[in-house]
Amino acid sequence: MKNNELADKHYQSGINLFNEGKYREACDEFKTAAYINNKCAYTYDSWGNAHFELKEYNEAIEKFNRAVEIDPNCAGAYANCGIAHFNLKEYEKAIKSFEKATNIKCNDAVAYYNWGITLAELRKFSEAYEKLNKAAALNPNDAYIYHNKAYYLDFQGNYELARQEWEHASNAYRDTQETAIKKNDADHFLYYGYVQYDIFGKINDAEKTFIDGLKLDPNHIRIHIRLVELYLETKDESREAINDAFWKAREHYGNVVSLLKDKSKQKVDVSDLVQLATVHILMEEYSNAEELLKKALILDNESEDANVNMGILYTKKNKHKKVIENEENLRQAVIYFKTALKLNPYNLTTRNSLAETCYKLKRYDTAEKIYIDEVLDIAPYNLEALIGLGEVYIAMAEAGDEDMFEEAIRRFKEALSIALNGNKGSKRLRNKERAAVLYSLGYARVKLFEVSDTFRDENLLWKAYRHFKDCCKIDPSHHKARRASEKLHKRLRIFSPQSLTEKIAPWLISIFSTFVFAIAQTNFFWNIPDLSKNNLSITSYISITFGALILIIAGLSLPRLLRLKVGAIELEKSAVEQITTSTSLGIKK
Repeated sequence: MKNNELADKHYQSGINLFNEGKYREACDEFKTAAYINNKCAYTYDSWGNAHFELKEYNEAIEKFNRAVEIDPNCAGAYANCGIAHFNLKEYEKAIKSFEKATNIKCNDAVAYYNWGITLAELRKFSEAYEKLNKAAALNPNDAYIYHNKAYYLDFQGNYELARQEWEHASNAYRDTQETAIKKNDADHFLYYGYVQYDIFGKINDAEKTFIDGLKLDPNHIRIHIRLVELYLETKDESREAINDAFWKAREHYGNVVSLLKDKSKQKVDVSDLVQLATVHILMEEYSNAEELLKKALILDNESEDANVNMGILYTKKNKHKKVIENEENLRQAVIYFKTALKLNPYNLTTRNSLAETCYKLKRYDTAEKIYIDEVLDIAPYNLEALIGLGEVYIAMAEAGDEDMFEEAIRRFKEALSIALNGNKGSKRLRNKERAAVLYSLGYARVKLFEVSDTFRDENLLWKAYRHFKDCCKIDPSHHKARRASEKLHKRLRIFSPQSLTEKIAPWLISIFSTFVFAIAQTNFFWNIPDLSKNNLSITSYISITFGALILIIAGLSLPRLLRLKVGAIELEKSAVEQITTSTSLGIKK
């Protein structure tokens, strides 16, 4: 009895140390408790948890297995063992552990939840969704369950159903904020802010949520990163807030750099290196980002995030490089994106990034194939692919296949229509992105007007004019759209000399020439009005007839000769920049 009391004393001491985050010291106490009483399952279970927090997963599994040897009905040890196997990417073993846990404790929502995300890692999404539904039925207030359900539906391209789950997640996050504060759960505010910002575009609400999270944990790196991204968008989209947003972004950027440098002194972690590289890319500090990502790939060359972000980096580095260097960087980006897709073939975002990079390399057929066969056939409402395909078709049209301008217009219109119905699309179009799509749509309409045959539809220009005006309203800094709208405005004035020339001159020439032609034929064949005096000689007849025909053809062809050149509306290649840093926030456990 005394031994049991002494073992309990060491066990309780271990629990206290564990709750203080002193996991190594906790291990020592649990070890002592187990030495005194080696028949106590919960001692080994807690010991395993301490090793787990130290990321010593094999040691943790050993302790969890010892716990279930002592007590085969210890559901918690099975569930914890499953999580440790998950972190070692031993997914089949993890599933067996979660299955045993739920057989013992059929109402264990957490075990079903972890079982679901493990199945998702194996890309068994239907089974994963089933397990997550069971978890939600057992614990309908758990926002993380809905968050993951939505994330995996998005991943599969089922955006409309995902939107419903995002709504459930948002409501659950909102309703459980007080509980999160009591638990000091800053992650709750990270994920809630993500849903508000990325999914629903509630920038002000998201900012407040992220700041509430920092009140719980001022050193929460991922919240600082999200705030950098949020303030950079605010800077781009609000002239009034540009200065304040810029300095706030710099402040949180500095916090991230400082926190991750301090953390890396203790132990270099691939995820930390990738996170720091991500924020460097956001702030256009490309040399720093490249150095970190190279270190990450040395540590783990099969890191999907490291490969994706390296690809992104090489597409971003092009802005101030020579053409040859640009092409080399883009070719390197293709290699990294392809490597990432080998690691995760189901990531549509990476496929879109690969397609856009091929487009920039002028591999238009390859880009088209990826967008259609590998993205839109799976997810017809994927906005990135629709917009990217529109850009590809403009490039094809300018390379000689002029019919592609109509295809580009169709794709841009479809993307904008889906974006207006926020429930169906793959993403929220930010103001700058929507403005860029409108600009490209207007540009495609002008180009289609230019390449049209004899009779051109001026409605194309009026629609383009409205697109350019709408673009300026959404993004006042879009100077190309402003210049384009001004030039179209001059061109479309009803009584402008150019307008009169294009509209009236062809008809006047054609009507007058047709009249002369008719008189010549009548006079020659029927000798009207005076057969004795006005007969045309053969030479005169031929001269007048062919002259009239030439003028008729000239009148009909005049619109081509006066082909519109609307003040150098020059398409900025990849006007809609869609390759962005990889900051997905699916919750793993």
